[in-house]
Amino acid sequence: MERSVSPTDWIRLRRPREPAVDARLSAGILCIELHGERIDERATRLFASLPYGCRLHATRSRFPHVANRLAARWNDADGFRNAMDDLLVDRRGGRQGFPPETVFELLALRTWHEERVEPRLRRAAGLVPALAASSAC
Repeated sequence: MERSVSPTDWIRLRRPREPAVDARLSAGILCIELHGERIDERATRLFASLPYGCRLHATRSRFPHVANRLAARWNDADGFRNAMDDLLVDRRGGRQGFPPETVFELLALRTWHEERVEPRLRRAAGLVPALAASSAC
Protein backbone atom coordinates (compact mmCIF):
# COMPACT_ATOMS: atom_id res chain seq x y z
CA MET A 1 0.00 0.00 0.00
CA GLU A 2 1.41 3.37 -1.00
CA ARG A 3 1.37 6.24 1.41
CA SER A 4 0.75 9.65 -0.02
CA VAL A 5 2.82 12.49 1.34
CA SER A 6 1.05 15.78 1.73
CA PRO A 7 2.85 19.13 1.40
CA THR A 8 2.41 19.70 5.12
CA ASP A 9 4.50 16.60 5.89
CA TRP A 10 7.42 18.04 3.94
CA ILE A 11 7.09 21.45 5.55
CA ARG A 12 7.10 19.90 9.01
CA LEU A 13 10.19 17.83 8.23
CA ARG A 14 12.17 20.61 6.58
CA ARG A 15 13.11 23.17 9.17
CA PRO A 16 15.55 26.03 8.60
CA ARG A 17 18.74 25.96 10.59
CA GLU A 18 19.10 28.30 13.50
CA PRO A 19 21.67 31.15 13.16
CA ALA A 20 23.64 29.76 16.11
CA VAL A 21 24.03 26.43 14.28
CA ASP A 22 25.24 28.23 11.15
CA ALA A 23 27.81 30.14 13.19
CA ARG A 24 29.15 26.96 14.80
CA LEU A 25 29.15 25.19 11.45
CA SER A 26 31.19 27.94 9.80
CA ALA A 27 33.61 27.86 12.74
CA GLY A 28 34.07 24.12 12.25
CA ILE A 29 33.03 23.20 15.78
CA LEU A 30 29.47 22.05 15.26
CA CYS A 31 28.44 19.26 17.63
CA ILE A 32 27.49 16.66 15.07
CA GLU A 33 24.83 14.07 15.74
CA LEU A 34 24.98 10.74 13.97
CA HIS A 35 22.95 7.66 14.82
CA GLY A 36 22.05 9.12 18.20
CA GLU A 37 25.68 9.74 19.15
CA ARG A 38 26.88 13.26 19.72
CA ILE A 39 30.27 14.89 19.98
CA ASP A 40 30.55 15.99 23.58
CA GLU A 41 31.64 19.47 24.66
CA ARG A 42 35.11 18.33 25.77
CA ALA A 43 35.83 16.85 22.32
CA THR A 44 34.42 19.92 20.59
CA ARG A 45 36.70 22.26 22.55
CA LEU A 46 39.74 20.01 22.15
CA PHE A 47 39.52 19.58 18.39
CA ALA A 48 38.77 23.28 17.85
CA SER A 49 42.04 24.09 19.68
CA LEU A 50 44.22 21.82 17.52
CA PRO A 51 45.92 22.70 14.22
CA TYR A 52 43.58 22.34 11.26
CA GLY A 53 45.15 19.08 10.04
CA CYS A 54 44.62 17.40 13.42
CA ARG A 55 40.95 18.25 13.93
CA LEU A 56 39.59 14.90 12.67
CA HIS A 57 37.03 16.47 10.33
CA ALA A 58 35.89 13.25 8.63
CA THR A 59 36.24 11.17 11.77
CA ARG A 60 34.11 13.51 13.88
CA SER A 61 31.34 13.56 11.31
CA ARG A 62 31.19 9.79 10.73
CA PHE A 63 32.44 8.40 14.06
CA PRO A 64 31.65 10.85 16.87
CA HIS A 65 32.18 8.17 19.51
CA VAL A 66 35.81 7.88 18.39
CA ALA A 67 36.37 11.62 18.86
CA ASN A 68 34.79 11.46 22.32
CA ARG A 69 36.92 8.48 23.29
CA LEU A 70 40.15 10.17 22.22
CA ALA A 71 39.26 13.46 23.90
CA ALA A 72 38.54 11.61 27.16
CA ARG A 73 42.07 10.14 27.11
CA TRP A 74 43.89 13.20 25.74
CA ASN A 75 45.73 14.04 28.99
CA ASP A 76 46.73 10.43 29.71
CA ALA A 77 49.72 9.55 27.53
CA ASP A 78 49.42 5.78 27.96
CA GLY A 79 45.62 5.83 27.79
CA PHE A 80 45.65 7.84 24.56
CA ARG A 81 48.26 5.57 23.00
CA ASN A 82 46.25 2.46 23.97
CA ALA A 83 43.03 3.99 22.59
CA MET A 84 44.79 4.76 19.30
CA ASP A 85 46.21 1.25 19.10
CA ASP A 86 42.75 -0.21 19.73
CA LEU A 87 41.34 1.90 16.90
CA LEU A 88 44.08 1.27 14.35
CA VAL A 89 45.04 -2.36 15.03
CA ASP A 90 42.55 -5.18 14.40
CA ARG A 91 43.09 -7.60 17.27
CA ARG A 92 39.80 -9.49 16.82
CA GLY A 93 40.20 -10.28 13.12
CA GLY A 94 37.77 -9.79 10.26
CA ARG A 95 36.87 -6.19 11.06
CA GLN A 96 36.08 -3.82 8.23
CA GLY A 97 38.28 -0.98 9.46
CA PHE A 98 37.96 2.74 8.94
CA PRO A 99 37.83 4.53 5.59
CA PRO A 100 41.25 5.75 4.40
CA GLU A 101 40.54 9.41 5.19
CA THR A 102 39.74 8.50 8.79
CA VAL A 103 42.90 6.39 9.11
CA PHE A 104 45.02 9.28 7.78
CA GLU A 105 43.41 11.68 10.26
CA LEU A 106 43.96 9.31 13.17
CA LEU A 107 47.59 8.73 12.20
CA ALA A 108 48.22 12.50 11.96
CA LEU A 109 46.62 13.05 15.35
CA ARG A 110 48.60 10.21 16.91
CA THR A 111 51.85 11.69 15.60
CA TRP A 112 50.88 15.16 16.89
CA HIS A 113 50.04 13.73 20.30
CA GLU A 114 53.28 11.71 20.48
CA GLU A 115 55.44 14.70 19.49
CA ARG A 116 53.64 17.59 21.18
CA VAL A 117 51.41 16.37 24.00
CA GLU A 118 53.10 13.27 25.44
CA PRO A 119 56.41 15.04 26.20
CA ARG A 120 54.50 17.77 28.08
CA LEU A 121 52.50 15.18 30.03
CA ARG A 122 55.62 13.19 30.91
CA ARG A 123 57.51 16.35 31.96
CA ALA A 124 54.58 17.35 34.17
CA ALA A 125 54.71 13.90 35.77
CA GLY A 126 58.50 14.19 36.17
CA LEU A 127 59.15 11.22 33.88
CA VAL A 128 61.40 12.78 31.20
CA PRO A 129 63.50 15.92 30.75
CA ALA A 130 62.26 18.69 28.43
CA LEU A 131 62.71 17.85 24.73
CA ALA A 132 62.08 19.90 21.63
CA ALA A 133 59.14 18.53 19.62
CA SER A 134 58.39 18.82 15.90
CA SER A 135 55.00 19.35 14.35
CA ALA A 136 53.14 16.62 12.46
CA CYS A 137 50.01 18.50 11.44
